[in-house]
Amino acid sequence: MGKFLSKIQLSTLTCFAMIFWNEPLLAEDQDYGLTIQGESIDVIDMHLHTGTWDALTEPYKERYSERVPKFLRFTMKYLLGSGLTSEGILKQMDKAKIRRGGVFAVYSPDTTGIASNEFLQQQINDHPERLLGFASVRTDYWNIDGPEQLKELETVLGNSNMVGIKLAHAHQQMRFDDPRFDGVYEISGRLGKPIYVHTGTSPNPYTRLEPPYVDPKYLEDTIKRYPDTQFILGHSGYDSFKVA
Repeated sequence: MGKFLSKIQLSTLTCFAMIFWNEPLLAEDQDYGLTIQGESIDVIDMHLHTGTWDALTEPYKERYSERVPKFLRFTMKYLLGSGLTSEGILKQMDKAKIRRGGVFAVYSPDTTGIASNEFLQQQINDHPERLLGFASVRTDYWNIDGPEQLKELETVLGNSNMVGIKLAHAHQQMRFDDPRFDGVYEISGRLGKPIYVHTGTSPNPYTRLEPPYVDPKYLEDTIKRYPDTQFILGHSGYDSFKVA
C-alpha cells in the first residue's frame, strides 16, 4: 500500500512539473546569492550538465526512470530533456538564486552518454555572463586518435566561453594514473584552463569502481608532475574521504 501511495504522489508531482515547467524566468533584477550575517555572497554552481535525452545510454535512462511509474515514463524525455537545455538550466539557477554556473561536455558512451563540445557551445554561447563551459575529450579510442583528440581539445579551449576541462575517469574508463592522458593535463596547465576531475564512485551503470579510477590518491603523482595545472577534485573525493 505504501509503495502504491508513493507512486501516486510521484505521479502527481510529475504532472505538476509538466504544467509549471514553462513558467517565465525570474525577474532580471532578482538578487542572486546568499546573505549571511548581513553580507551578500555570490553563488556559483560548478557542476551542471547539458545534453539531450536521446544522447543518453539506455541503462542511464532506465536508472533515471526507475522511480517513475511506467505509464508516466514517456514524460522523462520532456522533463529531463528540458532541464538540460540552457533555458532549463537558467530557470533552475534563477530559482536557486545562482548567478553563474559551470556546464560540462561529456564523452561517456559506455556509461552515461554524450554531450559534445559543439552541443555545449550551442547552449552557452548566448549566455556568456552566466554559463561557463568545460570541454572534454573522447577516450574510447585513445590509442588510435589520442593526438587528434588533444588537438581538437586545444582548439575548442580557444573559445572565450570555454574556461576549463572536465574529465570523469570512472565513466570514461581511464585510470587516474594512466600516463597516456598526460597530454590533457599539459594542455590544461599551458593554457591556464583548470581541469575538473570527477572523484569518488558513481551509481551510474557500467562505471569503473576500482580505486585507480575513483580514489584521488592515484592522482597525486600527476598533480606533482604538473604544478602549473589547476586540478578541481569534484565531489571532494566523495566516498574516498576515509583515506584522506
